[in-house]
Amino acid sequence: MRVDIKKIVFKSVLFAFCGMSFSACAVFSGYDNSNYQKKVLLDSDSCDMLATFDESDDLVYNGSYYALLARTCKDYKQSNEIFDKVELQYKVEEDLEGNAVKAARAVGTFLVNETIKDYQSYDFERSMVNIYKALNFMSLGDFDSASAELNRALRRDDILGEKYLAMNQAAAKELEDSTKDLKDNTDEILKDLNQSFAKYRLYKNNINPMGKYLRSLIYMIDGEPNKASDLLRELVAEYNGKNAVILNDYKLAEKLAKGIGKKQKHIWLIYENGISPTIISGYIPYTYSGLVSVAAVAASFATDSYVPAFVALMNHTTILAVPMMEEGVNSFDYLSVNGKKTEVVSNMNAVMANELKGKLTSTVSKTIYSNIAKDFLTAGAGMLGGGVAMLGMDVYKQVVNTADSRVFIGLPNSFDVARVVNNGKATIKDSYGNVIFDGAVDASKNVIIYIKSRDFDNTVIYKIQK
Repeated sequence: MRVDIKKIVFKSVLFAFCGMSFSACAVFSGYDNSNYQKKVLLDSDSCDMLATFDESDDLVYNGSYYALLARTCKDYKQSNEIFDKVELQYKVEEDLEGNAVKAARAVGTFLVNETIKDYQSYDFERSMVNIYKALNFMSLGDFDSASAELNRALRRDDILGEKYLAMNQAAAKELEDSTKDLKDNTDEILKDLNQSFAKYRLYKNNINPMGKYLRSLIYMIDGEPNKASDLLRELVAEYNGKNAVILNDYKLAEKLAKGIGKKQKHIWLIYENGISPTIISGYIPYTYSGLVSVAAVAASFATDSYVPAFVALMNHTTILAVPMMEEGVNSFDYLSVNGKKTEVVSNMNAVMANELKGKLTSTVSKTIYSNIAKDFLTAGAGMLGGGVAMLGMDVYKQVVNTADSRVFIGLPNSFDVARVVNNGKATIKDSYGNVIFDGAVDASKNVIIYIKSRDFDNTVIYKIQK
């Protein structure tokens, strides 16, 4: 059977342009502006926005934000209802979607870019959904449901290492089977990118230590100090024994397990500090082997035009766009409760860097092969439509050359914690000495005062007692 190469190339080019037309806004403008608007509006004065939630509009990207907005507005039930929809979408994407649909999605993004499809999220964001649902349940007084949510977050920790290993092994195998030039260039890129994460103390066994810490806290106040001790021991090891908050809570759990100090109640101050790191496009030069150049020279002969060969020469070194991290910012250096300063339990810069680094081989491999595919389409355009068509396709390739910057907007820069003995009163101050909270608490109960502060002028306070 004779294969019509021109028809195959034409269909591929047409598919790419269809992808461009159906997703022009996302492809051309990206999500930086949308991310910024979400940051600006995430406060209690924006509660009316909850009425605009549309679950058919990029559910994971927008739903996570609206669920967090509902929590900010202290509508815990609505917050969890939206988070439930987001979590159901995770399950659809991971477990229920057929292989044919997944393959179609993969082809579409392979030829265009990630921004044309609905957002699928990072693993640390999925863990945060469970953490926020747990906090909502705690505010509703349902500690059993809160425990169930945190158990789900901990299960994500268990499978994370295996997941990244499998992804990177598959990508490494692809590269191993590719040309020597492509593999050598990729190895150099991975070496440089890995260096960019060297300054972060990455977590070894936790997507986000806050999930494990919060679970241990519920064990503690639920009268199960042995289980709290087991989890806190893991966090002590994670921090090499150098985190005073975790170490002191571990010692408290050990004492309670021995029946010491059971009647004494405590106040935990949990501080969501600042604005989380965000995703930006990192641009890296990359030199191809001669495959694309050979195809484009063939296109020059086919169309009797020098333009395809010229475009190939220009594209011999291209720019890869990979997702990289821009650090978050604190609102205050610390808060204090009855004179005791908070200390970081989970640094979200390390949490995000951990995942980006963990997926690096897979991410870079996919980006390289995507660029090669687009360059072959550019050459195909030249074979079918001559120099003008090839230049148009090349311009399109440059325009869509951006990393997906969508991320769960509203997360903090860090989770900070302090604990004091409950004497019936709590005075909380910022790092400048200004009083944020000053009031009586029930001395017969364990109390969690949870404060979310995106900046010095934006603070939400939650009080949980048990």
